[in-house]
Amino acid sequence: MTEVMPPFQRVLGRSFDELPEPVRRLHSLTVRTAVAGLADIKVAPGLIPSLVCWLAGLPKSGIGVPVSVAFTPDGRGGEHWVRRFGERRYASSFSAVRRGDENLLGERFGPFSLEFRLQASRTGLSWLLVDVTCVGIRAPRWAVPKVGCLERGEGGRFAFDIKAALPFVGPLIHYIGWLA
Repeated sequence: MTEVMPPFQRVLGRSFDELPEPVRRLHSLTVRTAVAGLADIKVAPGLIPSLVCWLAGLPKSGIGVPVSVAFTPDGRGGEHWVRRFGERRYASSFSAVRRGDENLLGERFGPFSLEFRLQASRTGLSWLLVDVTCVGIRAPRWAVPKVGCLERGEGGRFAFDIKAALPFVGPLIHYIGWLA
């Protein structure tokens, strides 16, 4: 039986091999794996950012917040992630998505489907949100949140830096941290 390639490898193709070793290791899992680390989290001030983060289960502000992530490959080329930042927990599923001639990373959680463009380099992996649908309705380009993520190796650990902003509202959340 042929092993199905994990979604990040499917999306990135040959450029996957350029990634720093900690990033490659975490995105080439074939068995359930749990990792832990710490993060510094800043939720933007204001009612809207707080409400959006609460509704989505995103982390609360804090310094040195314990983080754990359980990665579970589904055996069909997808993965399910369960993240815990302090007391907040959220889960989503990832798969490779083909849009025209482009390979994108799809993420599903609740009624939302997100599509990310991935860029691999020797220094790390960048994610850029390019599309959002909610209950099957595609958001117009001007309404797509600005979400960017950079993953890199940091002394043998997996490090992340994630920022999100909402159109017409501004910054939502910024979190940086590491997993080992």
